[in-house]
Amino acid sequence: MRHLFIVNPAAGGKDSTDFVSAKVAQFFSGKEGDFEIYSTKAPMDAVKKINYEAQLCDELRVYACGGDGTLNECV
Repeated sequence: MRHLFIVNPAAGGKDSTDFVSAKVAQFFSGKEGDFEIYSTKAPMDAVKKINYEAQLCDELRVYACGGDGTLNECV
């Protein structure tokens, strides 16, 4: 299973990409599973990334790391 973490660097008024990256790497250390942390670059960027990744793999789990706008794009 592929795990895709969508991070909105503008959410909450500060870029939390480094924080999320560290926590995800710590969690997956020594565990099976492919993961990627993707930092969005523009509105609707998450939609494009998720659609692209969904075409490449059979099992994709998406995690929205941001605010309600990030969650809306991921859904």
